[in-house]
Amino acid sequence: MSTPDDVWEWISKPLEELKKGYTDDPTQPWAERRQTFLQKLELSDASEDPVVEQLLERLDESSEADRNRILGSDELDSMAKQLVQEHGASQEAAEGEAAYDEQVWQTYLEENGPEWDGTEDSWEEFRTWFAYDAGEHGLSTPAAELLALLTPQTAAERIATFAEYGVTITAPEQADWADEAAPAPAEEELGAQEPAAQAQAGPGPGEQEEPGLETQRPDLTSEQIDTIMKEVLAKNKDKGFEKIPPARRKELMDQVLGRR
Repeated sequence: MSTPDDVWEWISKPLEELKKGYTDDPTQPWAERRQTFLQKLELSDASEDPVVEQLLERLDESSEADRNRILGSDELDSMAKQLVQEHGASQEAAEGEAAYDEQVWQTYLEENGPEWDGTEDSWEEFRTWFAYDAGEHGLSTPAAELLALLTPQTAAERIATFAEYGVTITAPEQADWADEAAPAPAEEELGAQEPAAQAQAGPGPGEQEEPGLETQRPDLTSEQIDTIMKEVLAKNKDKGFEKIPPARRKELMDQVLGRR
């Protein structure tokens, strides 16, 4: 890495010649003067060096009067020195951060990755916060690499990528599925409807109730099961029965009627 002193030694002489050229011929067009400066630095384009690029951008954006004033004074040297120091400091910070601890990064990711709720709407806000907070912890480099990978992906793809890094993201729809799959109080209540369902079913053809014994449960037609279920749902609207998936309702009814 070039030090600020190295950069200044490289740029200082062409700067002096740039100022001298203005003193010798103030009427020379800026475009020609600019090109001569780049040639002295052995650059074909200003973008090849960040310090030169920023310096010329400032001069390009200045009015002709301000630019001539800068070229004819020590202000040009001050401006260049400031840019050299700023670039040197940013290089040191970047190189120091490049040697981040993988375990520290993994721990940070596992703790803060789940802050994203798994939705597309919240991604931009999360991305901005994550990039900033990771930088505050000296982890800008791995965070930027991960965000560059995740941002073009869909929400579902991001969740899968996070999983590859050992981070579990639970999207809202996944949470809903989990709630439906888990035993619900309403399902337990439905099980309590067994006696009523038995009573409505009654003994089947050729069957008789035996005193002291639980009523036998005959097979019912689909229509009869639907009727029983509708009555149960109608009587228990406030208990969340309607949230039970239809397939699960059928399983419960089969259990209530002893068909399993």
